[in-house]
Amino acid sequence: MLSQQFWSESDVRGRWEGLLALLAAQPGERMLDVGCGAGIPARYLAGQVGPEGRVAAIDTSSRSLTRLREVTAAQGIPNLDLVRAEASALPFPDGSFDAVLCVNVLEAVPDKAKALREMHRVLKPGGRVLVAHDDWVPT
Repeated sequence: MLSQQFWSESDVRGRWEGLLALLAAQPGERMLDVGCGAGIPARYLAGQVGPEGRVAAIDTSSRSLTRLREVTAAQGIPNLDLVRAEASALPFPDGSFDAVLCVNVLEAVPDKAKALREMHRVLKPGGRVLVAHDDWVPT
């Protein structure tokens, strides 16, 4: 199973498989991961869209992006573009992506409404956006 190489813990893998199934990445699509962090979902999506597709992953952390560049190069992932950017100021033209993923990020964005408008702006007509928060701890 492809997802086992990304998420070794079955409960974590199950949560991410469920989330990414909702996004329904297809070969040849262009995807955006907003707030990619370590880039595990972005790398997984790069495999899903295949060599004809592309994934752009943004984060505000230069350190995270530097580490992710190293991992991407070591794993030979040619269709993943890494960009330092804010969720509320996406550096992409209107209608650039088939789908946008934003998980466990929006709560840290100061202007949430602007970030959501930006995600909508960069979507192609009929595109999909998945905004979720899955790492909460029940009390």
